[in-house]
Amino acid sequence: MAARKPASKPPAGKRIKTSRETPVRRTVLEAGPPELVIERFAKGQVLFHEGDFADRAFVIKSGAVGLSRRTRSGEQSHFLTLRDGEIVGEMALIVDIKRTATATAREDTEAIVIGRREFDFHLEKLNPFVLRILRVLVKRLKDTTDAYMEY
Repeated sequence: MAARKPASKPPAGKRIKTSRETPVRRTVLEAGPPELVIERFAKGQVLFHEGDFADRAFVIKSGAVGLSRRTRSGEQSHFLTLRDGEIVGEMALIVDIKRTATATAREDTEAIVIGRREFDFHLEKLNPFVLRILRVLVKRLKDTTDAYMEY
């Protein structure tokens, strides 16, 4: 068996350009379509509403997106802000449920769009056992979020 060649290291003092990539962003950019669709949202614009059918997810390229849910009293309750490189809207695509929250741009935002067909194509490439675990985890997260929001 041939010995493995060690990974090459940059020369000492050589600066390497890096970005604020996350595993999600890196995966989308590497495995995505040749031309990525980018949508722009103005501050306050809604990406999707709680209860909507999920037809796409978004990777935030720049900006911020807030997630909120309607409380029993009917008010919107903000519970999370997502920023550059994070994905929003994936839960409803993984387990094929309606949107569990409303997503609103908290500042001017650009996002890479991941359509349902593309998402399903990549999701189905997973090992069936891993896919099942992922779906169970997302369902449990949804149930936990629902229970928390009831208070």
